[in-house]
Amino acid sequence: MVASAFETEHHELELRLSDEEIDLADLAWWLDEPLADLSALGFFHISRLAATHVTVALSGQGADELFGGYRKHVAASLCGAIPRPIASVAGSIAVRGPRRFRRAGRTLRAASAAERVLAMSGKLAPSLRDELVRGQLAELDGDSALRSIEALAAGVSADPLAETLFLDAQLALPDDMLHYFDRTSMAHSLEVRVPFLDHHLVEFSARIPSRYKVRRLVGKRVLREAARGHVPDRVLTKPKAGFFRGSVDSWLRHQAGGALADWLLAPNPRFGEFVDPNFVRSLVRRHLNGDKHVDPQLLLSILMLEVWLSAYVPRALSQRPPSLDVIRLAG
Repeated sequence: MVASAFETEHHELELRLSDEEIDLADLAWWLDEPLADLSALGFFHISRLAATHVTVALSGQGADELFGGYRKHVAASLCGAIPRPIASVAGSIAVRGPRRFRRAGRTLRAASAAERVLAMSGKLAPSLRDELVRGQLAELDGDSALRSIEALAAGVSADPLAETLFLDAQLALPDDMLHYFDRTSMAHSLEVRVPFLDHHLVEFSARIPSRYKVRRLVGKRVLREAARGHVPDRVLTKPKAGFFRGSVDSWLRHQAGGALADWLLAPNPRFGEFVDPNFVRSLVRRHLNGDKHVDPQLLLSILMLEVWLSAYVPRALSQRPPSLDVIRLAG
């Protein structure tokens, strides 16, 4: 539809859930870090396709974080619209209700921007953490993520949506999305530019009131209106479709005899120093048996940690340059 509207050449790339064309060890090598975002796998393939035609590409990365395009931004907007005492009571009721309402309940009940971000995006509840972690990690209090976010949020005072967008710009963008964009595209010598993150536009968007970003449960309102007449209306009204993130559950199921068996179900996984292998195996079995209480994103996080520890670290250490002797220059 978009290609027809602009008379451009359109390319389709289809990946199978069981596709093993790129090894996770290679993906971890390009990423440099144990990044648990399946979108990196998709962007690796898209970058390879684009690199056969161009050397520079444009991306819309950053628009969601500037103008409120995610469900968590809608949730933050609701927190700002509901009086604090009512939100606290509603949140307390929700966390005791059905599981699907508990995340929303924790978000409503959060007393600070940092707590709200963890309520919306955190993957490890205290009870699950107690069963999962081991060794020196188990000796910690489990609040390091909260303290890190609180340090970033220090001195920031705004409505809940503005606070959430600010923290996304400090965390989600540089540590996740821009990270894998840069690494996987440069793996194919493709430069990807992000015009939404031009500093003039970022500064301008920060001054736009939150009510113009998320309104009546619709995100990116101001951006949609700015684009009206320039792109087909269907683009402005269609439901948001996440890039690969919604496929984590299905992808893991199709990798039961592949990545899961090779890495998470290995007899002596490297992550065993930090995470209980027996408990991880039970999580894998429950997930494959259809248990909806197992978060597939948590399994992906442990999977990428294992790939990084078992494949990336030994390879990186083996390629370290020899230490340079100190050269003394005689005067």
